[in-house]
Amino acid sequence: MSLGAERRALDLEQIRELLLKYPQIELLKTDGDPPDRYEFAYFLLGPSIDDAGKPSMVESHRILISLPFGYPHLPPACKPLTPIFHPCFDPDAVQIADFWSHERTLADLILHLGRMICGQQVVTEDPFNSEAAAWYEEHAAELPWDHLIAKPEAIDDDMVESPADITLFTEEEGDAPAKASRAGPEELRKAIAERRYYAAYKLLTSLAEDERLQDYEVLAELIDSQIRLAEQRRLAARTHEQLGKPAVGMRLLEQVATQVTDAPGLAEEIQRLRKQSVPIPPPRRRGLHHDPASRIKRLIPAAPDRSKTLLVISTILVLLLAGGAGVVLYDLFHQRGAATAWKQAQDNMQRHRFDDARDDAERGADLLRRLLLPPRQNARQLSQAIDALLNSRKLAEGLKGNIAYQGVFLPQETIKALEEGQAKIARAEALAANNRWQEAADLYDEALRSLLAAGGNTGEREQELRLRLARTKLQTLLQGAQNAGASTNRQEAARQFREANELAQSLDDAVDQADMESRVTQVELRHLLERGRQAMQDNNWPAAADSFRRGIALIDATGVVPAMREELHRGLQRSRIGQLMAEAKLASDQLKWETASKRYDEALSILHDNPFLKELVEGADTLRKTRLLANIAWTRQLVDEAIRRKNTTEELKQLRRILAELDHSDLHQDEQLRLLRKEFADRVAAREREEEIARLTRYLLEHFDEIFLENYPSTRTSKLMQPKVTFTGQDEYLMRFNLKCVELNQGRPFRLELNYLYDTEMDVWRLAPAQQTN
Repeated sequence: MSLGAERRALDLEQIRELLLKYPQIELLKTDGDPPDRYEFAYFLLGPSIDDAGKPSMVESHRILISLPFGYPHLPPACKPLTPIFHPCFDPDAVQIADFWSHERTLADLILHLGRMICGQQVVTEDPFNSEAAAWYEEHAAELPWDHLIAKPEAIDDDMVESPADITLFTEEEGDAPAKASRAGPEELRKAIAERRYYAAYKLLTSLAEDERLQDYEVLAELIDSQIRLAEQRRLAARTHEQLGKPAVGMRLLEQVATQVTDAPGLAEEIQRLRKQSVPIPPPRRRGLHHDPASRIKRLIPAAPDRSKTLLVISTILVLLLAGGAGVVLYDLFHQRGAATAWKQAQDNMQRHRFDDARDDAERGADLLRRLLLPPRQNARQLSQAIDALLNSRKLAEGLKGNIAYQGVFLPQETIKALEEGQAKIARAEALAANNRWQEAADLYDEALRSLLAAGGNTGEREQELRLRLARTKLQTLLQGAQNAGASTNRQEAARQFREANELAQSLDDAVDQADMESRVTQVELRHLLERGRQAMQDNNWPAAADSFRRGIALIDATGVVPAMREELHRGLQRSRIGQLMAEAKLASDQLKWETASKRYDEALSILHDNPFLKELVEGADTLRKTRLLANIAWTRQLVDEAIRRKNTTEELKQLRRILAELDHSDLHQDEQLRLLRKEFADRVAAREREEEIARLTRYLLEHFDEIFLENYPSTRTSKLMQPKVTFTGQDEYLMRFNLKCVELNQGRPFRLELNYLYDTEMDVWRLAPAQQTN
């Protein structure tokens, strides 16, 4: 696995762990193996844009994360799939370059995006969305809107009540079966349609045998999943309540209310949490008389630590569940053991291990007899199947050593003797169908000798076998001739062709030698073509190119099937592109960007010379973009090396080169390239400005005595030394510099200073006017 694939596989493992810990983040779908595209949903309160174009709070957001070529050295591309109102978000991208530059992981980025959505992370400097930046600054006192909360350790799926557990502790359990049985399947379907899943569970478990539905298992799975999800959310809500977050718990209970309409005690729980909750105010624009201090006075004290209460509640819940669940788990364990024994019994019957099959079946029947609760439909069906096997004639005869053969039970040795001859003929026919002629001929010969050894009237059968044997030998000779011709052993090929011709004549199947050679060449060409195609499917590009070249050479040498030449040429060019792309990918994974860029250039050159090949790759635009990204990564390496060596000239040269290439590219509409072009342009501008300031500073240092003499004529008899130049700023086209030096006059030092201006439009220097003081 390449370095890039290993990194993506590690990312996937970290994301799986992250999703288990943070239930407010959900992975919707991925592309690639390992994935290079992820789509996430965030269930967090955060601002969006409503139909009127105004900020409004929503609780669901979606973001697409794509890993670009050059990842992780280039940051992932993040695109909002729903409107998200945030300074770092625009409709097509998210500002994460600074965050990614600190050696982050993809899991870190996923958390960072969630914290930005709910207002935990806000940066208003150099924003993507200036309107959102102003709005966030105005509402800074209201942040954050929500929090990413890790799943508490006390909340575990094994602690959540299952439908069976709930039924065991329901007070009305005694009356429910009778009522449900009278209600029948129609009442069950009505309860599911009305989302009364707790009532539906009672109805389902109490259906009479003659009322069982064809979709019984589907309905049971639906009801079980809905009740389990509701109980998980209720347990999570209780935990949030104990952690001093009743508002979060209330939202979870409201979700349960929309999912299940008959959850017992749900309305009381919602009412209790509503009284404890402080409503989360939506974002609003402050009035003219807003006083931030008044908000601080209204802050609610933090909830007291209730970890001990939570521990007690969790312990009681586990103890209550354990008692009732024990019976269900006992039966479930035994039923699964019986199902395993049944599968082993079936397998042993197939393998004719009848003693083992009987033992497995009896073990499964014994496990089913130990069930404590009345067996459900699948348990009854399993018991019937096991009983049918134990009472079957097939098992009884198998225990005696007999096996069914063509409607009768015979000893295994007898059946083996009857089948041996026919099996050899069947294997020989299968080998002949796969062009394995020599092996087929050997089996036909063995079958013929066995037939002759059996004696009796075998004339017609013997003639048939002799004819099959002769024709198989003919095909063996032809195959040998083809192999010899493919290995350029022309003498051996000629010998086998002559023997094949003699044998064909004895069978009244005379074959022209020239025609036979032509057929051999055609078979070899087809073989080379198929071998080349298979090699391409296996990404073995050198082997594919070799097969296609050999095919083209064979056509040029013999003139046979010239129409295949174009297809072989097409395969050869495709193999060359595949090899170049594979080498470029390997070089990229090894961060050898110069090599990768050159390989992509070669692939583009082949596409240019062979226009018909465009359909064989993802597209010329995609390839050009990939090549450009590799070249950019290579340039980054060169720039980093120039910076390390403090070679500003080389740094600017490389930056200008890649900027020129981006400007000449026809991929101007690509968002990723547009952002990269802006980055390089900014760096070039900053470097050029630094270079210009350095150049002007050198000029002033070299001519400082002339400048001071011109402006301080009295210094002609003095000695000027210790010059110092400081760049103090720029106003439009005027660059300001401060010059200082020491004048040594008659042994006494004096400090001289003046301000000098450089006009960038006129390319002239002049003395800065003196600042007027009042």
